[in-house]
Amino acid sequence: MKYVSTRGTAPVLNFEQAMLTGLARDGGLYLPETIPTLDKAEIAALTGKSYEEV
Repeated sequence: MKYVSTRGTAPVLNFEQAMLTGLARDGGLYLPETIPTLDKAEIAALTGKSYEEV
């Protein structure tokens, strides 16, 4: 998964790079480039599961 700055001018990083870098060079925060969506069935399947199971 790739991570981009909220301000849009810092380089795109992988997870490890984003975690070790902290704030982006442009002062923004690193967020995933895309956020996966879950349909209702997938969300329902999570009901009752522990954090570790998810």
